[in-house]
Amino acid sequence: MPVETPSIFTQIIQDHLELKERNAELESSMPIGRYKDDDPFHNHPLFKTEEQARLEETMDGEEPA
Repeated sequence: MPVETPSIFTQIIQDHLELKERNAELESSMPIGRYKDDDPFHNHPLFKTEEQARLEETMDGEEPA
């Protein structure tokens, strides 16, 4: 019969939820929304198309090594 033991992951999630609950009270006086980007992956190198990456490589006029 398996025994449930709290994992580090479970504890981290619980800590996060508790912190989120405590910080919710601050939202009215210190809104965080203005610091959030609409698209966090915008212009991130991992999410560029191959075509876009190749174009950017050649924009400086030098051949890639």
